[in-house]
Amino acid sequence: MTSLEFQPDNKMMGLDFLMLLQRAIGITPDDLFVYTEKTIPFGPEEPITRGQAMSILADVMTLAGFGADLTAEEESALIKDFSDLEGIDEKLKSDAALLIKLGVFQGKDNKLMAPDDIMTSAEAAATLLRLLKSIQ
Repeated sequence: MTSLEFQPDNKMMGLDFLMLLQRAIGITPDDLFVYTEKTIPFGPEEPITRGQAMSILADVMTLAGFGADLTAEEESALIKDFSDLEGIDEKLKSDAALLIKLGVFQGKDNKLMAPDDIMTSAEAAATLLRLLKSIQ
């Protein structure tokens, strides 16, 4: 396999995820740089977790006008099936609920959102495809 071939099980690196997102939705590299420098808690050559990706995607969707003011009841209903979202940061819960509602982010087969798991290239590609479908 060459370095140019898609390797779906590889870890998604932070910079690679941000570059894919930038290309997918057309934000400028300058916008992305300013945003990421202030908010992203990982280095560009470090793998991105599913939770970090959720935070980035929810913020980008909100900035693009696709956010939703969900009530606490709506958020609870959207995340109730994912036991691993209990006890996590409230912002991440809200981000997950928004992305679930928009159809952008999905849980794993075992009904876990797995926010601490490293995102794979396949998960990133599928998530960005769903993001593009949700904004059309």
